[in-house]
Order: sequence, then C-alpha cells, then structure tokens
Amino acid sequence: MESSINQHHKNVATFIHISVFSKYFIPLGNFIAPIVLWAINKDRSDFIDHHGKQALNLQISIIVYHLLLLLILGIPFALLNMDASWDMFHITFQNDNFFWDSFDHIHGNIFWLLTAGSLLISLWIYGIICAVLAAMKANEGIYYKIPFTLNIIK
Repeated sequence: MESSINQHHKNVATFIHISVFSKYFIPLGNFIAPIVLWAINKDRSDFIDHHGKQALNLQISIIVYHLLLLLILGIPFALLNMDASWDMFHITFQNDNFFWDSFDHIHGNIFWLLTAGSLLISLWIYGIICAVLAAMKANEGIYYKIPFTLNIIK
C-alpha cells in the first residue's frame, strides 16, 4: 500500500464519512454505502482503510448506544406503566364527557420520556457532528479517531 496521501484518497475517505447520511434516503444506508465504498477502496490506501473503519465503527457504536438507552431507560418506563388496568392515561367517560382521572401517575412517565428523548436527540446530534468533523479531517489528510466510538472493526 502507498503511504502518501493524494487528493483522490482524501476525497474517497471524505465521501465514506459523508455517505452515512444516505440513511435519510435509503434504509440502512448508513451501513451499506460506507461498507461498499470502504470494501472497494480499502486496499488502495491505509488512509482510506482507516477512515472507512472509523465511519463504520461510529455507526455500530451509535446502534450499541441506542440499545443501551433502550435497556437503561425503557425498562424503568415499562415497569412504571405496569398496573392492573394497563390504562396509561386513566381516561373516564361521564355525562357524555371525557375526563382525566388524575395526573399523578404521569409525572414519572414524563421524566423518563423527556430523559430518553433528550438522550436520543443528543446521540443523533453526536452522530451528525462526528461524521461531519471526520469528513473534514479526512479532506485535510488527517488520520482522525472519532471520540467515544467502540473499536469493533480493527
């Protein structure tokens, strides 16, 4: 493999990182596009190989973090909603009108929903920022390690 980084290598590495945004147009595009680009070009340069692995590790890490959030926040939310009636909102019907019985039980649900929503939005923003930053570094010819990513593909 060639050790020098030419403009073509920079462009391919940049496009690998940018290709993760294909998930907004193609289901699983955030995995398919980078894998295809990386598989075709990884033998041409260590630089392309490094950035391809980084892009895929970022996407795998985000999936793992989503699953962890589901376990950590989803289980308490489910346990809070396990009552005998399974009536989450406690709606009653009297005199041709609907009424909320009480809002006391909703406070715990709102906490878990807001926490989960905030963390999921933060994770989404993290993915966007990391992909754009890595693409910029690749375009500059810098070997960049994306922070907080699991090193699954070595």
